[in-house]
Amino acid sequence: MIYLIADIIAHPGKEKELENSIFTVMAPTKKEPGCIQYDLHKDVEKPGKYIMYEIWESQEAIESHIASEHVKIFLDETKNNNLMKDLIINRCEKL
Repeated sequence: MIYLIADIIAHPGKEKELENSIFTVMAPTKKEPGCIQYDLHKDVEKPGKYIMYEIWESQEAIESHIASEHVKIFLDETKNNNLMKDLIINRCEKL
């Protein structure tokens, strides 16, 4: 299994728009083959920071997810509407 933690930072004033955009990706992602867990969290101390906790069966499942139509639409929307200031993806290992 592969564990990912994505830090997603909204541009100031764009927090709700980014949050809504993220929600559009969640349902189809959870139905993807190889997706074990895909949960969104909001940092209570840092407004505009979201954390996505993901567990995938394989690297192939992650690559398929990244190439999916709903992820492409999400990335285009966040770029075209200047919603996301930063995206940091951390690949983790469970101890």
